[in-house]
Amino acid sequence: MLTTISEKTGMKVTPHMLRHSWGYYLVDIGTDLRTIQDYLGHKDPKHTVIYTQIARSRFNNLWK
Repeated sequence: MLTTISEKTGMKVTPHMLRHSWGYYLVDIGTDLRTIQDYLGHKDPKHTVIYTQIARSRFNNLWK
């Protein structure tokens, strides 16, 4: 029988949580923000930038 993520972890997993997990994963593997913005359907890039806050150290010397 197939076990769900919720059953395995004991926490309720929602589509919203999966969406955010996907966004953070894309940042972690180095996907550019425009691509992430497109994948997640964000019209405004400021909504996509939130995913970089967790991986902040990746962007420390980006503009130097």
